[in-house]
Amino acid sequence: MRRRHWTQGDRPVSGWGSLTDTERRISELVAQGLTNRQVADQLFISVHTTAFHLRHIFRKLQIGSRFELARRVMEENRQRTPPDARLGAATPVSAPPWPSQGRPDRAGGPRPA
Repeated sequence: MRRRHWTQGDRPVSGWGSLTDTERRISELVAQGLTNRQVADQLFISVHTTAFHLRHIFRKLQIGSRFELARRVMEENRQRTPPDARLGAATPVSAPPWPSQGRPDRAGGPRPA
C-alpha cells in the first residue's frame, strides 16, 4: 500500500471550499496582481506548478480569467471580514517620505521645464 504525504480532506468538488491551502495562497497572490513568475518565486515553486494550480483553481471556481479570480477573492475576503472591521475608521494617510520642497511638481510650485 502506498502512503501519501498529504491528507485528503472532505472538500466539495467546486466552489471556494474546494480549494486547497496552496490554491488559496496562489489565488490571493494572483488577485494582488502578481504574475505566475512572481507567484512561483514567492512560494518557491516552479512557474509550471503555478500554472497547474491556476488551471485547477479556474476549473473549481468555474471561471476563465485572472480578473474573475481577483473578483472572487475580493468577495470571499469581504464575506470573511467582520462587519465592524469594514465600518471602522479610515486608515490615516501618512505624510509622503520626501520633503515638499524636493518635489516642486507635487507641491503646487512651478513645474520644471
